[in-house]
Amino acid sequence: MIYPYNTFDIEVWGSANKALLDRICIKPKRVIHCIWTVHYLEYTLPIFNAYILKVDELFKLYILKLMHLYCKNGFTNLKAYQRTIRQK
Repeated sequence: MIYPYNTFDIEVWGSANKALLDRICIKPKRVIHCIWTVHYLEYTLPIFNAYILKVDELFKLYILKLMHLYCKNGFTNLKAYQRTIRQK
């Protein structure tokens, strides 16, 4: 539901200032509170650890995928990588 919004160009904005990223990190927490019907003050880390990647983990994942692609064959296949990201 919010996964495409969190991953769109995460390679670019994922390394932004922590104060700016905190506003983005709150949105998935609010959704978890609604979907899992937990109290809004309840700790969400166990739910994140079990089922969902947090924004900083998504950033690391996408950067690792990009670096793997670069180490494998340079950026000659970058357009294919961009297409696979947009299809998700």
